Amino acid sequence: GRQTDAILVFSRRIGLSGNGESTPIAGGTRLTGRVGNYSVGLLNIQQRSKHTSLASNFTALRLRRNVLANSDIGVIVLNKEADGPGYNRVVGTDANFRFFENLDVNAAVARTFSPAGVIPSRRSESMGNAGVHYRDRRWELQGTYVRIGERFNDELGFVPRTGVAKFDSTYGARFRPAPLAKWLRELFPHLGV
Repeated sequence: GRQTDAILVFSRRIGLSGNGESTPIAGGTRLTGRVGNYSVGLLNIQQRSKHTSLASNFTALRLRRNVLANSDIGVIVLNKEADGPGYNRVVGTDANFRFFENLDVNAAVARTFSPAGVIPSRRSESMGNAGVHYRDRRWELQGTYVRIGERFNDELGFVPRTGVAKFDSTYGARFRPAPLAKWLRELFPHLGV
């Protein structure tokens, strides 16, 4: 499927303060693997305090299960606990379905939990996206819808903007003219909305 603008886990956020200053890591562990139809990923890192950055513990848990012939569904749980009353949590689920080798359909939803004083508002703390992508030897069609709430606060991820909703789509045909293959591989006239 196509990736949205929001990345729920962005490991480069760990070990850096809010202003980009390096913060020491006390230690951590990572576990990844497969158990039958399940894929498991676990990350836990303890960050030390430095100047204005509080000591924090970062945990990410991802569980994904293969379904049907070539599809999957999954859940993710993220937790950041800072010394004192600070915390940030994210829970989410996603599904990626692949049909006929040409059609991908995906959807994801997530919600964040932070103390009310972190982002003062009563607006949405959730995000969601849905997408459809079809490609065969000639045609490529895709559409994606993304909505990120005003209070969506993922301190372990990368979310460039909150309070947005956007639709993106592309429709086009691919041509590979054999007589011109030495200098022209493909033509892809398309319309983007």
